[in-house]
Amino acid sequence: MKCSEQMLEARVGSNALFVVTPDPVTCFSTARYSQKQVFRVLSDSNLVVVDWFTSGRYESGEKWDFGLYKSEQ
Repeated sequence: MKCSEQMLEARVGSNALFVVTPDPVTCFSTARYSQKQVFRVLSDSNLVVVDWFTSGRYESGEKWDFGLYKSEQ
């Protein structure tokens, strides 16, 4: 089966702050979505990540009706 995929890889430099605050993932009925996020952070740096998703297109009656949601960090 086909699957939408997203890959994010980032390196956070010395004395840096990296903030990732995307809109939430909203999967439609039967959707298949997979993402992988890899962060390399130095000991004197900071990272803030918001990884969130919704129950689907709620107003359309699609509550938790997607086929796959996978997120790896």
